[in-house]
Amino acid sequence: NRFKSFGLKLDHIDSHQHIHVLPKLFDRLAAFCVENKVPLRMLKQGIVENSGFNKFIRRFIIQKLNARNNKKWIGRLSSNKYLTSVFDYMPKNGEISFELYKSCIENLKTELMVHPLTNASVDEKGLTRISSISEKEYEVLVSPQFMRLLEHEEVQRCGFLEL
Repeated sequence: NRFKSFGLKLDHIDSHQHIHVLPKLFDRLAAFCVENKVPLRMLKQGIVENSGFNKFIRRFIIQKLNARNNKKWIGRLSSNKYLTSVFDYMPKNGEISFELYKSCIENLKTELMVHPLTNASVDEKGLTRISSISEKEYEVLVSPQFMRLLEHEEVQRCGFLEL
C-alpha cells in the first residue's frame, strides 16, 4: 500500500539474496502476487563448474526450494523463466571481467542480474560487502566492448514488464 501511495506501478516482487524461496515466505508472497497479478522473480540457474562448494550447496538448496514452490503454485503464479548473476558463475577466487560476462551472455541465454556501482556511490566503509566487485561490474557494463557484445548477441535490454 505504501508503494502504491507513491503512484508507482508494481511490476514484480523480488527479495534480497532470494530469501523469498523459503516456503512460508514464498507462499505469502505468491498469494499476494496471484491476487494482485504481479510476477514473482525467481532465481533459476544453470549448471556451473568450478564455482566452489559453498556456491554448489547454495544452488542445490535454492533448486530444491524452487521445485517445491513451483509444484505448489504451478499455473497460478507468473514468474521469469531464468535469472542468474555473474557472481554465481565466477570461479572460486575469480574476478569480475568482460570475459566472464561474455561467457554468460554467449552460453546462458538468461536474464542476467547486475549490481553496478560507481565510485561516487560508495562511502569510505563501502555500502555492502560487494562494493568493490560492483564497481568493477559497472566498468564492464558501460564499456564499449560490452556494448558491442550486446549488439552482436542481439541481447534484449528491457525492464521486467517487457520480459
